[in-house]
Amino acid sequence: MIIFFLHFILSANITNVHRITILEFISAVILAPINEEIVFRGILTDIIKSKYHETKFLNIFTILFTSVVWATSHLYGISVYTFMLIIDGIIIGIIYHKTNNLIVCITYHVANNFSVTMLNFLDEKYWIFSFIMCMGIFLVSVFCLLKNLSFNKNTVQ
Repeated sequence: MIIFFLHFILSANITNVHRITILEFISAVILAPINEEIVFRGILTDIIKSKYHETKFLNIFTILFTSVVWATSHLYGISVYTFMLIIDGIIIGIIYHKTNNLIVCITYHVANNFSVTMLNFLDEKYWIFSFIMCMGIFLVSVFCLLKNLSFNKNTVQ
């Protein structure tokens, strides 16, 4: 639960979009998370793991490496934002490692980007609606992730 909350807080600090168009919203909330998770958690992670025998060290290395590559792809240079994205990428990498399910990562990433985007409208006319929506989406996404983790744990036994 702490990891998911940390992920949300880190993302809230690095997103700064105020008036966006519907196409920018769709891109940021739906298309970017799908593409990023397929490329970084799916393809890149699977390429690294397919080349070497899976060990605990390899899993840690893969999570760290894909997080750094993902963070630097956002083109913030060497900054606090990049460091925060690395931590954010580590959290999503842990989710992928624990669930081995790209759909869970995509769903969480979409829910996170949606709620973070909604947070940017808290100072607007509908701030109460925005706040309720972003907290609701955040709580539902955390609940779904925890449910998925417990389901995976029960099916393995």
